[in-house]
This record gives sequence, structure tokens and C-alpha cells, in this order.
Amino acid sequence: MTGPSRVPTTGTSALGCRLRDWNFGSRECAGVARSGRTRGLIVDLDDTLYPHEHWVQSGLMAVARHLEDAHGISAMDAFATMSAARRDGERGRELQALCARYALSPDLVPALLNVYRDHPPVLRLPRASAVALSTLRAAQWRLVILTNGLPSMQRAKVAALGLQALVDSVVYADEHAEGGKPSPAVFREALRRLGVSTRQCVCAGDDPARDIAGARRLGISTIRIATATATVEPDADADAVIESIDKLPAVASYLLDAVKTDAA
Repeated sequence: MTGPSRVPTTGTSALGCRLRDWNFGSRECAGVARSGRTRGLIVDLDDTLYPHEHWVQSGLMAVARHLEDAHGISAMDAFATMSAARRDGERGRELQALCARYALSPDLVPALLNVYRDHPPVLRLPRASAVALSTLRAAQWRLVILTNGLPSMQRAKVAALGLQALVDSVVYADEHAEGGKPSPAVFREALRRLGVSTRQCVCAGDDPARDIAGARRLGISTIRIATATATVEPDADADAVIESIDKLPAVASYLLDAVKTDAA
């Protein structure tokens, strides 16, 4: 790509996404994907391929059922108590609110937290995500999921969502660098598994700091999936911003063709 001496421009493309680039004009004229090149996609998991809140709700229900079995407390009442705590601004303190409501010792919280973290999640991959991944693989893209979080929890999510059959590999970022993304080491591991260079790769995710900034640091083209409100400075945003994952295959191909055009 051309260097950062140019002023970035932003606009809406014919693909229905917002583009940010140092050379907006050439990307608008890039055309459709070209065949014959190896292309790789690094994609985030939570709040990108599925709503993370679904996992949270699954974990809270696992805790509620555990309390019913161990303490005779109605699972539905316990779940309602934790849900109310989330709605009332106590996110992250649902277990403490539960113990307070039922006069349980606060010392029980670590054990409940283990139930929450270790439960087999009940999750379903959204159809739009499954279609997007299948479309990319049919177009011979190589796909890697790159995800932060406790590897044991993330592995359970991947298994519940059936993602192993839809991608080439999964990189559990915390196994390769403390804190995971945005460390360059985890993106390099993803590139290694893809077998592509930075110029042959696109990274898609919802988190501006972890997914987008981390990939941009290595010169990887980026797509932000705007599944939640995020305040991003224009010169720090992704190359493209899409509102839904169904646009991912077309926009990812568009970005890589633009890179090739700009470099020509």
C-alpha cells in the first residue's frame, strides 16, 4: 500500500461497507476477486462469529442448575437473579448477587465461577456466519480463528459451535503470548498456520484494539464487524467496516485485490 504521508479518506463503497484507506480511489476500481493466489483470513470468535452474550447466558444457566442440584434453589429463580444483576449494572458480579440473594457464603463464589467457566456451553452458530465461512472456503481461502480467553473455555465454544469443520485451524492466542491479542506473536502464529504473507491476508473482528490494531501493526488488511457500538478514531479504524458478517467474503476479496492493484 501507499505510505502514510497521504491523508486517509473514508467513504461508502458499492459493496455496502465503509472503506478507510490511504488510496480510496484505487480500491473503488479494484474489481472482483482474482483467482490463482493463496488467500488467508484471520477471524475473531466472540462477538464476530457468534454473540458472546449467548455463552454468558449458557454459563449462568449452568450455575443456576448447579445450585438447584447442590442447594435446592430453583434454577429458574437463580437464573432470574443473575440476569437481573446484569440488567442493573452489576455485570461481573452476578455470582456475588446470587450469594447475597440466597444468603450463601461469599466463599462459594470461586466454585461457582469454575462451574461457569468449565460448563459445556449450549451454543448455535448463526447461519450467516456458517454461510460466510463456507463461501470463503469454496473460494479456496484458508481460514484461521484467532481468539483470546482461557483456552479451555474457547475450545469448548469452538466445539459447541462446530467450527473445526469450517476452518483450517484455531489459534488460542493466550497459548502464544501473555494476554493474547493484540500481541504481534499471535498474529504471526496465525499467518504461519495459514501459510500466507501479510499481503495475502485479511483479519476480521469486532474489537478495534485487539483485532484491528493488532493486525494493522503487521500490515495485514483489516475488516471491522460493527456488531457493537465502538468509538474508533478514523485514522485507527479498519480498512473496511461492515454491519454484518454476510458481507465478509466479498469485502475480504475486494481488499486483497486492492492491495495487489496498489502495489502494481
